[in-house]
Amino acid sequence: MKKHVPYAGRQMIRSRLEEAGARYEWHEVNAQHAFLRDEGLRYDAALLLQSVMLTLDFYRRAMSGRSHPQHGVS
Repeated sequence: MKKHVPYAGRQMIRSRLEEAGARYEWHEVNAQHAFLRDEGLRYDAALLLQSVMLTLDFYRRAMSGRSHPQHGVS
């Protein structure tokens, strides 16, 4: 499976975030590009649900003023 952003590129992004002292969460999934689109062979319903839950958790924390997750980063 070809990665949309190569490993070296992801490492560069992550390194820059660390250098800048940014607060962030980093999530990578083992899926093909466009895995959320509910058509075709790339669609992954389980990862869609996981992604939606991560997004909802982010919104919940942002709206409540909490910036850090209650659990570990994946």
